[in-house]
Amino acid sequence: MDTSDFASCVAHQLRELMRFEPNVLVGSSFGGAVVLELLRRGDYSGPALLLAPAAGIYSVPLELPPNTAVTIVHGSHDHVVPLADSRQLATTGTPSLIRFIELDDNHALGSLVHTGQLGRLVSDLYELSRGSRPVSDR
Repeated sequence: MDTSDFASCVAHQLRELMRFEPNVLVGSSFGGAVVLELLRRGDYSGPALLLAPAAGIYSVPLELPPNTAVTIVHGSHDHVVPLADSRQLATTGTPSLIRFIELDDNHALGSLVHTGQLGRLVSDLYELSRGSRPVSDR
């Protein structure tokens, strides 16, 4: 996919989103910016996991819609996407549905995979969106 045209990427992902209908939408870096744009436009309202979302780089306003469960994960050693953008994004939306996690990691967030935390984050978001207690809290 040619990522030089942000609007076309968002349109493409919207078509796929309508066809696939995921339980949780996950986006990393550029993909995080695309997911945020889909959330902001109201094209998707389900739970979302944003990994070092590059929203500010692509001029996507740093604002989450209300009533949407979102977890934002960002590495404290990220030299690609400003950590401050994720911190600001985490102050928007519905506070009880927003979770911000800062890891001792870089932009790739490899520790999420190595520790198995990525799968737990997706499961927790799904449970939260259904009104259940997250798996990691049981």
